[in-house]
Amino acid sequence: MATKTINKKKHHSRKLKSSWRKHVDITDVENFLEDQRVDQIIGTVTDKQDDELFAVDAKPDSALLKLTPKQQRKLKAAQPPRSLASLENQSQVKDPVGKRNRVKTKEERKHPLLRKKEELKAAEGFVPERLKKAHEQRLAAKQAKAEKKNKEKAPDFTKDLWADEEAPGVPKELNNEWYNKNLVEHNLAGLGKPKVRPPGELRATRTKLKAIQAPHPGISYNPTFDDHQELLEQVVAKEETIIKKQERMDRLVTQKFGKMTREQVEKMKEKEMVQGWPIDKSKENLQNEEPSDDEYKTVNAPVRNKKKDRKARRKQKEQRQRELLERQKKREVKKIKDINNAPELTKKIKDHEKVVEMKGKRRADLEEAKKTQAGRLAKVKFREAEIDVNQLEDIAGNLRNLKPEGNLLLDRFKSLQKRNILPSTLHRKRKMKTMVKKIIKQSHKNEGIRTKNYIKPPKSSR
Repeated sequence: MATKTINKKKHHSRKLKSSWRKHVDITDVENFLEDQRVDQIIGTVTDKQDDELFAVDAKPDSALLKLTPKQQRKLKAAQPPRSLASLENQSQVKDPVGKRNRVKTKEERKHPLLRKKEELKAAEGFVPERLKKAHEQRLAAKQAKAEKKNKEKAPDFTKDLWADEEAPGVPKELNNEWYNKNLVEHNLAGLGKPKVRPPGELRATRTKLKAIQAPHPGISYNPTFDDHQELLEQVVAKEETIIKKQERMDRLVTQKFGKMTREQVEKMKEKEMVQGWPIDKSKENLQNEEPSDDEYKTVNAPVRNKKKDRKARRKQKEQRQRELLERQKKREVKKIKDINNAPELTKKIKDHEKVVEMKGKRRADLEEAKKTQAGRLAKVKFREAEIDVNQLEDIAGNLRNLKPEGNLLLDRFKSLQKRNILPSTLHRKRKMKTMVKKIIKQSHKNEGIRTKNYIKPPKSSR
């Protein structure tokens, strides 16, 4: 008789949480809790009223009627999109915060009187009797303003074309703050309408000098005595500096080279040509003598490879150790000296920092001064124009008898050079060379012989 085997339930350890999760079956508990959550979100049948569960159809349902494709499209457009269905709140769980502050909408925040006024305005053709006149005046003013705006305006030449960042010709789609400049330029280049970008040097200020500077009061046709004397002192100081420079150049350059006569120059040339002559014959004979074959001398003497013995190696090792110890001692002594000399070192560092700071200030001052000076745009350095001044006897006192000094065009030209707009140049007069045409006479021409002034015949005659 066959015995029926009974599968015994295995006993598992329930010491840890992981063993509980692994070996205990809690599916029924999870299903119950899940059903409870669904009831909380959707709600149970007992909680809902009859009106929510049942509906009496008094009229035919519009959904059952056959709609045209156009009506179906309008119906779908009125419904919220399906992609936002997950954002709708379908939960029946109550808000844990009973009294929560809510931000009112713009319509809710409006005053009831203002809302009623807007409703009246929205109604077609509604204007109160007491406001009809004001309404008509307002409409007439609007119409006149629109007509004035539509009239052609005179061209405004005071407007700076490069002031606006956006160049004209950029379409409205690309004229947006969210688009980068490089992106706009790339798209316009692809459309065949490249954006005009002015060079950076156009907006950069080359100098801090003003275009028109106020002249010295001593230049006036009727100046005061002090102003005129001050201007004369400036002219004299400028001329003195020029004379001093010229004298210095003569003293250091011109006077260093003595003048020589023609005979002295010829004698010096003869000495240079005969330098090295006559040749010493004794040295020449020694060079011509051939070396004798009897004596044999090697170029490099033979070297013997002598090995060091143990004593020499030991002494060499001891010498190295002594040198190493001496170096270490010197290092330690230097450290102690540096510690003792710490105040002097800190003082030197502070002095060096002060010098560096002074140099930095001086450099900054020079850079600031350069902004008010003429730069070097060309090979020639800028030269200040001569100061226009009238002598005491030439001052007329009125414009009619004034003797004019200087040139207005030259003054403006120098101003442009000083403000780094034009490069400084020198005025050089060109010497016209007389062109001499040399022709050999027919009687002096010889075939096969080319004289110094030979002229090739033209190609047509060849």
